[in-house]
Amino acid sequence: MAYEPEGPVAEAMRTLRSEVLMRTSRRELGRPVLAVASVSRSEGRSFVAANLAVAFAQLGHRTLLIDGNLRAPAQHELFNLPIQRGLSTILSGRGGLECIQRMSRLPGMAILTAGPIPPNPLELLSYGMGSLLDEVRDHFEAIVIDTPAAGSASDASVLAS
Repeated sequence: MAYEPEGPVAEAMRTLRSEVLMRTSRRELGRPVLAVASVSRSEGRSFVAANLAVAFAQLGHRTLLIDGNLRAPAQHELFNLPIQRGLSTILSGRGGLECIQRMSRLPGMAILTAGPIPPNPLELLSYGMGSLLDEVRDHFEAIVIDTPAAGSASDASVLAS
């Protein structure tokens, strides 16, 4: 989306974004909060989450991409960001929304990297993710969450709920 905005992948992401927006407005759910999941590793989950977030930002939506994969995070690598502070920092009570990184080269977009890999990812997500989402919903018009592979951990289902 960012580097080849006229390519076939970008067009597919715009189609997906449009479908999401049509379905969320039809159900009057308000601002979309999406968990991108797949069964196995290496199926393109992080790629889709990143590009979908960029698609929302390019439409003018204030967008937050959350790397919810606290086992094998990828978004910091895709966007060349530090991972010292992020989702695990917030969920463990060691930081707040200042861990969210604004993307100057992509106006309207922010990323919350996974942060340091914790020893208890499922517990952190189970007990703190709902509160965090309630807090950030007022600041963003679209939230996209990258999840771990659903076939290897329960984290994806916790994030999706």
